[in-house]
Amino acid sequence: MFPSRIFLVGLSGGGKSTIGRLVARRLGWEFADSDEEIERTAKRPVAEIFEQEGEAAFREREAEVLRTLATREPIVVATGGGAPTTAGSRLALGSGFVVWLAVSPAEAARRLGADPSTPGRPLLAGDARMKLEALFQARHELYRGADAAIDVDELEPDQVADEVVALWEEWRRDPLPPGSASMGRSGRPHARPPGTSRARQPSSRLPRPATRSSSPRAWLRPSARYAATSA
Repeated sequence: MFPSRIFLVGLSGGGKSTIGRLVARRLGWEFADSDEEIERTAKRPVAEIFEQEGEAAFREREAEVLRTLATREPIVVATGGGAPTTAGSRLALGSGFVVWLAVSPAEAARRLGADPSTPGRPLLAGDARMKLEALFQARHELYRGADAAIDVDELEPDQVADEVVALWEEWRRDPLPPGSASMGRSGRPHARPPGTSRARQPSSRLPRPATRSSSPRAWLRPSARYAATSA
């Protein structure tokens, strides 16, 4: 039986924490935010960890936290934007159903700028829009390794949560077995493109069509998985 575990990935500003809480509430599952878990265990804010230890050390902490969360179920986990960039974190993500909340850099910057409660994000210091564009270019192939994707730019949080739950229900009826990975020991994304059942063309930042999802805004990959193994 496939684990009752959902990981949300994507750029900062995509609403992973907000959506994660809504999805957990709908399913009656536990919710965890990986950045909050890192801060709890380190007893320091993420920004301070970056400043004092550097990004590499932060990513090691992140992978350790995700490995711990990957032992719990049922759970919805909102991950940090860079979680899929390391093999250790991808290994943890491969233990569950991974959903990419695909937000455009422009919309992500708008959302982050409009929310006064947005915590400091070390990788977005300065021109957030420009930094998000660069991060998207660096990470989008990794995000494409997710099991499903939702274009969230024009959706309200409740709508996105509904999409995630619907995709999970579709997936659990016919999941890929662990090990059918789109990212193997090399950590490189699988070349086979995913897609969608929507009638209109999807956003250029999302995978190309070829899936079994019945949603007009979401993509369910029939063949791709995060690594069940890691280099």
